[in-house]
Amino acid sequence: AYEIIKCDWSSDVCSSIWQERALGRIDEADSTLAGQLEYWTRQLASVPELLALPADRPRPRVQDLSGGVVRFDIDAGIHRRLSETAIEHRSSMFMAVHAAYAVLVARLSGMEDITIGSPIAGRGNALLDPMVGMFVGTLVLRADVDPAASFTDLLARVRSTDLDAFAHADVPFERVVDALAPERSTSHSPLFQVMLEFKNTTRPAVSLTDLDVEVLELESAVSNFDLQLTLAETFDDDGRPAGIEAGFTYASALFDESTVEGFARYLVRILGAVTESPHTPVGDIDLVSDLDTIRAVAPELPEQVHFSTLLERKYVDEPQRTALIFGDRHLTYSDLDHRANRLARLLISRGVGPESVVALALPRSLESVVAIWAVARSGAAFVPVDPAYPVDRVHHMINDSGAGVVLTTAEHVGVVPDEADAVLLDQAKTLATLEQIGDQRIGASELLAAVSLDNPAYVIYTSGSTGVPKGVMVTHRGLSALAEQERSRFRVESTSRTLHFSSPSFDASILELLMAVGAGATMVIAPPSIIGGTELTSLIADQHVTHAFITPAALATVDPSGLNELVCIGTGGDVCPPDLVAAWVSDHRIMINAYGPTESTVVASITEPMSPTDRVTIGRPSTGISAWVLDNRLHRVPVGVTGELYVSGDGLARGYRNRAGTTAERFVPNPAGSAGTRMYRTGDLARWNKNGELEYQGRGDFQVKIRGFRIELGEIEAVLARYPGVAHSVVTTLERDGGAARIVGYVV
Repeated sequence: AYEIIKCDWSSDVCSSIWQERALGRIDEADSTLAGQLEYWTRQLASVPELLALPADRPRPRVQDLSGGVVRFDIDAGIHRRLSETAIEHRSSMFMAVHAAYAVLVARLSGMEDITIGSPIAGRGNALLDPMVGMFVGTLVLRADVDPAASFTDLLARVRSTDLDAFAHADVPFERVVDALAPERSTSHSPLFQVMLEFKNTTRPAVSLTDLDVEVLELESAVSNFDLQLTLAETFDDDGRPAGIEAGFTYASALFDESTVEGFARYLVRILGAVTESPHTPVGDIDLVSDLDTIRAVAPELPEQVHFSTLLERKYVDEPQRTALIFGDRHLTYSDLDHRANRLARLLISRGVGPESVVALALPRSLESVVAIWAVARSGAAFVPVDPAYPVDRVHHMINDSGAGVVLTTAEHVGVVPDEADAVLLDQAKTLATLEQIGDQRIGASELLAAVSLDNPAYVIYTSGSTGVPKGVMVTHRGLSALAEQERSRFRVESTSRTLHFSSPSFDASILELLMAVGAGATMVIAPPSIIGGTELTSLIADQHVTHAFITPAALATVDPSGLNELVCIGTGGDVCPPDLVAAWVSDHRIMINAYGPTESTVVASITEPMSPTDRVTIGRPSTGISAWVLDNRLHRVPVGVTGELYVSGDGLARGYRNRAGTTAERFVPNPAGSAGTRMYRTGDLARWNKNGELEYQGRGDFQVKIRGFRIELGEIEAVLARYPGVAHSVVTTLERDGGAARIVGYVV
């Protein structure tokens, strides 16, 4: 029994007095109110601090309460089926809507632990009904949205959670917040950022003589939360469900109206799907229709040709044009052609041909470029090995690749395994042998086997999670498209002077080579000792470089002032900060951002010339490449929603050398392609924006990118663990004072 209280004060005071008399003091351990608070501290322990909805703009540091409203209707058919589903599973309409809303929020955020706020009348006892005043409170409803669970299973869990919450609804929300003490922020509300309001009270019917009265909903210009869903059921004259009037109130500082309109469409699709097939896993509900998919017109694919053919196409009419410059040395295209033919014949004489591998233990130089051309003309694949790498890594790359021959010089032969068949390109005996070999074009009959576009063209080694680098075998199929794209996008002409600055073991070196050769331009080779700064700035200026590709970290060390002949700068391999775009883009210079794992023939997506006023993206899929942003169940995610980036197309690598298991794990069947087609799981997180461009959102695994190199932290941890006295090791990245990220290891 409850004591009846006569109160002449405010409703808040009366409510507090009643609550204390009926439920006890919250600081009394054995009181009902203290028990309810204990429930909430247990129920909401470790809730996510922030719900990651796909916003159009960065979250303000101080919450902006400006809002907008998007109204939409849920038709009578869905309303009727939803009511039947709720009744069948002993749930209320509120619980059914709560479950569907949780699915929407989970699918939009990529999270499974979903907290949604909901107002409650706050009149837990009938004695409070006649009292005038504001008793409304707030409940925090937590749902675990397992994408593999059916809607009926989710609804059962939501029903249980909601009933428990209603049974513990007397504790004021602010007391719950104080007890949980979450990390407070001025940018968002604590514990939840989305609200659900279900209006199930009868609208007042006002009748006045000679006056028609109609209830109107006032548009709100205020949004206390990121997103609030408000619903009100309607019924026909017979009391049957006639549809639901719905609206999203949204924070206009975060979302565009069109984005929230998309949220409304997705919610209606979810409601339709769960009422038609309630046993379908909620993670398999298709949110994306063709109307939501931005389709870019793909450029026409160039003819696919072998690497060796690609290398000679653009200079055949002007063989005396300068091809390479390295210090005070230079080679014409004719010189390069003749040297490559001689060396190719030497390789063939040593058993090199299609499906075999030749290691190039050479730094950036004229010799390294000649060696690439020669290997291509022999039909074999080359594996570039930076001789500055640790000896153990060099030995692994050469041995694992199965290289039958290693091309190197006397200076670097010391890093080559003793058992390898090493050819020293600067050795007098080798030079004399090459002079005796014909330099004419190599005929197909001279090759040890017929060449195919599906033969590997090169093998690039990237970090491996087991601590051992893995070799990516890239075929010839994507090279023609890459060459044509670089020529046209970077606006390279035969009179251009491009830069070869990337390490030979970084696949951007392939981009640099094709950028030059694709237009028959001159390529300036940076000495291996130059890594950036004033030396690189001087080289670009002194050699009149017009086109270059430089990673963001190295580019940040270069002074763009005075480099007036540099008309195009490309960057990639790491995140490009906006201030770098602002520094380099000018009236006479364009800047291009490229993205791509080694497994997709260097570049998977590329931007148009960037503007300092636009958000930095990674552009649209490259020529011959398709990009997919998918969730954990390989379903397309809506525009703006973050998912894992997959790429497909002719540019996909064959796989990892001697790693069948890893190949099967990363190169997976393409559910949208024809039988036998594959897509590569990049491990990168991305999202589509409304312009059909991809925005990079970071890594989804333990790899990081440092100065353009993709590094598996586990590889470094494995090396550290081999040291005597080290029991455990952890490696991470560290940024200080806004500087470039560095790798830091900790050992125990």
